[in-house]
Amino acid sequence: ACALLDPFAEIGPSCGTELSGASLARLSPGAELKPHFGTHPRLTVHLGLRTPPGASLTVGGQEVVWEEGTAVVFDDTYPHKVQHRGILPRFVLVAWMCHPCDLSWRWKQTTLWQA
Repeated sequence: ACALLDPFAEIGPSCGTELSGASLARLSPGAELKPHFGTHPRLTVHLGLRTPPGASLTVGGQEVVWEEGTAVVFDDTYPHKVQHRGILPRFVLVAWMCHPCDLSWRWKQTTLWQA
């Protein structure tokens, strides 16, 4: 995570989950990410920036098509895959953050807030 995200407990280093942070993701036409899932409790957010037709995300068997300016949020522990059958690159801002049901990071924050 970069210094810009440090103050945000859900996404910064105090989150404590594996790989919290943010990134810009480009998906080229014809590309795909095979089914995979996260091994740590976290939420993934995809904010559509450039979302041409043909690119889709499948989470837990449900297909989602990105829309510009719209966020898709899903539990990273669910199997998910990405494919792009269109002709223009797709761009999304991806953020990984602590899962609200993971009490370990919330307990740390409560302790810090009370100090």
